[in-house]
Amino acid sequence: MNFLRKLFGLTESEPAAEAPAAKSPTPAVVESEAASLPELVSVFDEYGRERRITRDEWRREHRDAALKAAWDNPNGLYAIVAAELGAGFAADMLEPARRFAEICPDKASGAVLLGVTYFELGRVDEAAAVFEACLRDHGDHALVLVNYAKVKQRRGETDETEALLWRALQADPNGEHALVWAAREAEAREGAPAVASLLRKVAVLPGSWRAQLWLARLALDDDDLGSAKALYTLALSKVKPAPAAMLVQISGDLGMRGKLAELLDLVLPQFDASQHGLAVGSNLLRALLALNRVDEARGVIESLYRLKVPDWKQALDGWQKAADDRALAQAEPSESNELQLQCAPLEGPVWAMEREGFSRLLTPKEQAAPRIGIIAPSFTFDSIDESPEVSAQREGREGVFGRSFALFLAEQVHLATSARGIAVFLRVAGRAGFVLSSAPYDVSQALSVAGAVGGGCTLVVNPHVDATRPLWRLSLQVIDPGTREVIVDLDGACMPENPERTFRSLAERLAKVAVDHAGAKPQPAPSWAGPLTADAFPAQMLARTQTLDVAVAALACDEHGPVLLGERQVFDSMLFQAVEQAQDPVPRLLLLTALARHRDTGSKLYLEYEERFRRLVAEHPQTNPAAPLVIAGLNGLFSRRA
Repeated sequence: MNFLRKLFGLTESEPAAEAPAAKSPTPAVVESEAASLPELVSVFDEYGRERRITRDEWRREHRDAALKAAWDNPNGLYAIVAAELGAGFAADMLEPARRFAEICPDKASGAVLLGVTYFELGRVDEAAAVFEACLRDHGDHALVLVNYAKVKQRRGETDETEALLWRALQADPNGEHALVWAAREAEAREGAPAVASLLRKVAVLPGSWRAQLWLARLALDDDDLGSAKALYTLALSKVKPAPAAMLVQISGDLGMRGKLAELLDLVLPQFDASQHGLAVGSNLLRALLALNRVDEARGVIESLYRLKVPDWKQALDGWQKAADDRALAQAEPSESNELQLQCAPLEGPVWAMEREGFSRLLTPKEQAAPRIGIIAPSFTFDSIDESPEVSAQREGREGVFGRSFALFLAEQVHLATSARGIAVFLRVAGRAGFVLSSAPYDVSQALSVAGAVGGGCTLVVNPHVDATRPLWRLSLQVIDPGTREVIVDLDGACMPENPERTFRSLAERLAKVAVDHAGAKPQPAPSWAGPLTADAFPAQMLARTQTLDVAVAALACDEHGPVLLGERQVFDSMLFQAVEQAQDPVPRLLLLTALARHRDTGSKLYLEYEERFRRLVAEHPQTNPAAPLVIAGLNGLFSRRA
């Protein structure tokens, strides 16, 4: 058994009954693969939102409806029955298994699922009758023979097992269960040499390729890469397209031994996401990223995303982040002074950009209105140990917090007074990254940053965040550019995950400063645009920063090609926020703005959101002033598809 355990990863347990491989697409309800959550399953709603529920909840609330919906669909019915058998609920699955056997066009598959159900219920004679009838009526079939051998073993009729297994291998020499079981029997009789002999015997059967893969594994164990590659090439020549199981084993065996170039040479040309799925894709991605072939990795990720398999999303999001991190590492300049910095000012709410036509929702500003420039805050924090004063940041906690703070202050000053609230950000030229200063700006530096605002600023707000302790301290210097003096200091404190009250307080106090020191007049904010609830505040602040990020990434794309990181995670997050805040128009304005800007980069990703966005508008109609603009924008966006 030591040899088999090394070759196949086997345990001492007896072979289990084997059901046919699922041929259906992943169902709407998928069994969790998380080892730490074995009793949970994932369910997905029409918008793609995931919810984790217990198996009992699934059976109680969803299984009967799922069975009813799949009653005339063999693929859907199989997916449910097979999952429930695996979870130990054979008693509930007898009638569905009978139904599957009745409607499945592949009678052998129907017989296997029904026979396995009987077997799991301990009704061995009925299982044997199903298998015997199928063999009599339809001839030898590998899975039927393997499971019939299992019945014979359970009955103690072991003298027939070896013959049944050989018949199964003749019917399908690539049946893993039959090959492993036959190898187990061979080793029990004569040891490891008998296993290698069996593999060579099976390898010459017509259509055989799995035995070649295991012989190649033995060659790798002997450091004979040349023989292994020859065996892999032979196996790949046997069947087109290459089965997923073949590519999983080739890529897995070569990857575990560090033969990454050989892995990619053999497997990448064969890869088809729709045929080979996430398992093969993940092995390819490990190799591609390890060799810094980021563009090819992104191509694999995109091909898997396009299949829209819900239970792949978490893994693909992780691969997307890994690819983005590797791309950032490759692009990061060696010295901070190599960064070319640019200022990116944004006037008013990010959800009311003039280009999308949403600025008409706001009270018009006079040409001579005061201009309050609010710089994205600098930070003092423990997580940066290096000496440079600035660093390009990805979507870290500090970066999101700082951008959302500047956006919120500018939005509130713009809405609550006659002044123009202008958020000012430093960005890295040619990249989507922003700059986060790890030291406070002095007055001269703050005025220099704000100097990019066209028309100049009446007041400049220079925020700083001390993030060295769990309670973050926020301080704002309000500077008069004419005198170059600080005229007002404001401060507050908050936990970074719950900044709502502090943000609001500072925004109200800043609006009063604009009135008292810049000649602005108070004005009522539009009632339809808020106020934000405390529960919705963090998500809406994130959505505002995401919209800004998409817009800036589109600018960088014009300069150097696509640069938006984790784009699906961004748009999914914004869509889910719009669904959860279905009566608030602002999340819709943000999502529409972001999709429109991203479309301008040439990406077709925005098309994936049309159906769900239209569903949201239809299921949750709004009557506020923004509603007709959202509908018009939605129609305009998707009527201009390339």
